[in-house]
Amino acid sequence: ITLSGGQMVVQSGTVNTSQISGTGAAALNISGGTVNVGDVGTPDALASLSLPGSETSFTISGGAINIYPNATGAVAIGSGSSSASGGTVNIYTDGSNAFTSSAPMFNLTIHNANTLTLDAIGALDAQTLTVNNNLTLNTGATLNANGQNVRIGRNLTLESGSTYTHGTNTTTFFRYGTSSATVTNSSGSPLTFNNVSLNKSDVTSNYNNAKTTIFTSEVDIEGSLSFDANYQTLDLSSNALTVQGNIGVNRTSRILNDDEILLKPTIAAPQTLTIGRLDPNSPNSFRIDNTARVRLTESATMNSLTLT
Repeated sequence: ITLSGGQMVVQSGTVNTSQISGTGAAALNISGGTVNVGDVGTPDALASLSLPGSETSFTISGGAINIYPNATGAVAIGSGSSSASGGTVNIYTDGSNAFTSSAPMFNLTIHNANTLTLDAIGALDAQTLTVNNNLTLNTGATLNANGQNVRIGRNLTLESGSTYTHGTNTTTFFRYGTSSATVTNSSGSPLTFNNVSLNKSDVTSNYNNAKTTIFTSEVDIEGSLSFDANYQTLDLSSNALTVQGNIGVNRTSRILNDDEILLKPTIAAPQTLTIGRLDPNSPNSFRIDNTARVRLTESATMNSLTLT
């Protein structure tokens, strides 16, 4: 299906096609039904879903689009006006497949024991991946961020054998809507990030409105952990957290933890620790294993501090 400045609207039923591409002001709008792209026919030398122009748009508010990547890639969406308030984008990887989109997804699920890489396609550069709701890596699937930033509105789920390869990026949990965010790791391997940012920017009043980011397994942050908006809550439950870079928690935010927080860079290097408001009902235990130094940027109250 080629859209030459036209609009394709899917509200119900099923559409099967080898490819959807568009130029000019082409628009794809999915509010219901199912769109299968790439599992039939022979595509042109473009990504399975290709809307690369600055005027093209992709809008999804319901339904599902199932994308089977071709040799060029899975998705290439440019900087036109786009939105995602519902629905699911499923990527059925085949080998190593490229994905780049300025448009947000709502739910994004990556299937099959292959790799989806955030990478340039044609003249369209690699872009930050924004998922307004849930990002799921199904059994065996790999998301290679390739150093591109990843923004997740709600839940991140890694199923058995799946892998999140972050590179030098920042993973931001911005909690789209009113729900808390849960990070669930059932991959069988430790969950690692580079930089992590908590940034629910529309919370401005108090903790009753501050939804929580919950880590359900041990986490190793190879870069820095930052709370980049007011009234953020990180709930570690009974899971250990290791941070190799800096920790920056503003005074209106908080960490809930029943295990220790370890500051331990792989190579000894100075770290800074700003811990804002720690919940008085949590143990709030810190362990420092760094022969360089850790600098407190302000006064802090901890339940325990161990120097290794």
